[in-house]
Amino acid sequence: MTDLLLTLDPQTGEIDFVYNEDTGLFTMTESLTDTVRNNLILSIKIPRGALVTAPDFGSRRSEIDVVDEEAIDRLVQYDRQATQWIVDAGRAKSIEIEAEEDTGTAGRINERITAVLPDDTVVDFTTFFKVV
Repeated sequence: MTDLLLTLDPQTGEIDFVYNEDTGLFTMTESLTDTVRNNLILSIKIPRGALVTAPDFGSRRSEIDVVDEEAIDRLVQYDRQATQWIVDAGRAKSIEIEAEEDTGTAGRINERITAVLPDDTVVDFTTFFKVV
């Protein structure tokens, strides 16, 4: 199954599609690595309860309203919960999530997500959560 390949805008943290300017087409997923990366992005960026047909899908990260140690711990907990289905479905052997306060940008928590696939391929990316 192929889908549009997703990326995260490094400035806004918003979901975007990968566009190939040479072909004028959006890039499609071509591997389990691409698919799991998409799964991770959607799992943490969609608020839990936002999908009527899958109310348990997504992250509770929108409940975080301050940046402190407790909030950082909650972000990791919420995103682990949101991505656990990927491990349960056998798409990844493990998913590790690390987070820390961005000392250069007020109200922002930086996050690193690493998934190890069944063939030991590593899917790794960084993103952030902005507290509003």
